[in-house]
Amino acid sequence: MDAKVISTLLYGIALFCNAALFIPQAWRIFKRKSAEETDLITFFGFNLIQLFGFFDRVYHQDYALIVGQGVSFLACGLVTVQLLFYKMNKFKIEGEASERMRSLNCVFIR
Repeated sequence: MDAKVISTLLYGIALFCNAALFIPQAWRIFKRKSAEETDLITFFGFNLIQLFGFFDRVYHQDYALIVGQGVSFLACGLVTVQLLFYKMNKFKIEGEASERMRSLNCVFIR
């Protein structure tokens, strides 16, 4: 095997390992049904980096790494989508709760 094949193989393995690192975070968010203590900007940044890497591999027609980069993008994307879902639900619930409190205050103030 030449160095380019070995390098490509190792990078592909690293991309799958990278994807595997996002799975525990996705599972934790799913089990807790909460995105607390998780930063949306960080995972959005990870997604952008992986998306650009995916397009770079498509441009260079590096099919083995396209798969690895795609899997990594999907795993990180799973975390990002869950973060968006649970953070938006949190704001919606907090908004409804504060609206209820305002209506109760109006009742008690009168």
